[in-house]
Amino acid sequence: MRERAQSSTIGYVLAIGVATLLITGLITGVGTFVEGRQEQAIRDQLTVVGERVASQLTAADALATREGTVYVEPAVPERAVGMNYRIRLDASNEQLILSTADPAVTVRVPVSTTRPLVDSATQGTDVAVRYDENGLSVGEKR
Repeated sequence: MRERAQSSTIGYVLAIGVATLLITGLITGVGTFVEGRQEQAIRDQLTVVGERVASQLTAADALATREGTVYVEPAVPERAVGMNYRIRLDASNEQLILSTADPAVTVRVPVSTTRPLVDSATQGTDVAVRYDENGLSVGEKR
């Protein structure tokens, strides 16, 4: 009779252990899935924002004259899926680099212009496109 009582106790403890492992695995799996979906959503939105800013750079390039200046404030969201983001214009590689810090997501969008680009950067909350005697740049609103 004593062996039977031990068998029930061991079975009960093993069942609780297995259930705990299954629940822990499920929670970890769901957390990883949600994090991956959030990063993809941020990447998608940053791509759209980057394409908008790149098109505004192209438009400013078309409007620019040698002596004139062009100033445009593109309509872009202040945050990407609830995250602050940064926009950097990389003149040497002719691309916009949009990034968030946490989670770390980076998107690169090519920029094609006839006028020179200037290395510059700004936050997503304060985006303006400029053309002046130095070239095309992104920066803070006036």
